Amino acid sequence: EELKTMLAAACNARAHLTLFFPPDNMAIVAVYRRTDAGGLDDFKRQVAEAVAAHNAGCPNRAALFDFMSPNPLTTETLKDGQAADYVDLVHFRPPAGLWLLRQMGFSG
Repeated sequence: EELKTMLAAACNARAHLTLFFPPDNMAIVAVYRRTDAGGLDDFKRQVAEAVAAHNAGCPNRAALFDFMSPNPLTTETLKDGQAADYVDLVHFRPPAGLWLLRQMGFSG
């Protein structure tokens, strides 16, 4: 419900709304899948449906990206729990944030 409330507030806003599933390293995504794959998939489906419903009825459309899948960032090998792009399995460093922005179509 909180997501729907946020989307409703953005319906006529002048700001561009971009949502994304975070680029958690695939090692942690494997844990998510092992412990509750159905719950993860259901959550992602519900978010996608809420964004689609928002976009169908609002002039200010939202973008949704899923970085919680294999990609050059999430498949990076960690050594002692760290890597060039990660502080740990879920917290990424600023250069990774810039990569994410480029993937979402932002430049600069």
